[in-house]
Amino acid sequence: AITDLLIDVVCTGSPGTATGIADVTTIENGTVRGFRDGIRIGGDSVALVRNVHVHENSGDGIDANHRTMRIVDSTVSTNGNNGVTGTGDTARLLITGSIARENGDIGIYMANGVLRDSLIILNGTEGGVRANVFPDGPGSLIADTQFVRNQVAIVARPETAIRDSLFIENGDDIVNGATSISGNLCDGVSC
Repeated sequence: AITDLLIDVVCTGSPGTATGIADVTTIENGTVRGFRDGIRIGGDSVALVRNVHVHENSGDGIDANHRTMRIVDSTVSTNGNNGVTGTGDTARLLITGSIARENGDIGIYMANGVLRDSLIILNGTEGGVRANVFPDGPGSLIADTQFVRNQVAIVARPETAIRDSLFIENGDDIVNGATSISGNLCDGVSC
């Protein structure tokens, strides 16, 4: 069954435990740490995660599980795999005012959606953000976001547009053909 709301939650587990929080449509104010996956959305839910710190999970911090999810003013950090996973051609992510930091593989892995006003820093081998990974998706927008010291800042198809973002000391900044609209700076140079 899907629960509607969790507020002021502190959820601590062990890496062998499957998921910290599952099938909840709204999670506000709290911490989820120490599980295989921190938060997983299921069913036909549209989810909101606001002001939640999801860290130190051995798998993904947040898994949108092919659903629509809004992540606002939250932090996903030091998770073993991805900070946020929103894959599948039906997945839609809207992420604002959030931080993806020091996740093992990818900071944010989104099939389609919007990422804005966020900080993507020190994420692992697969990149800070992977966007528009499915060729039939409508596209993604990345705006007003800072990418700092990721091995690769953004890996995205041409349907992903990037504007007014700042790239600092990344291994690579933008790969696989994402479209730079305007106002992007890569180590102080327009890109």
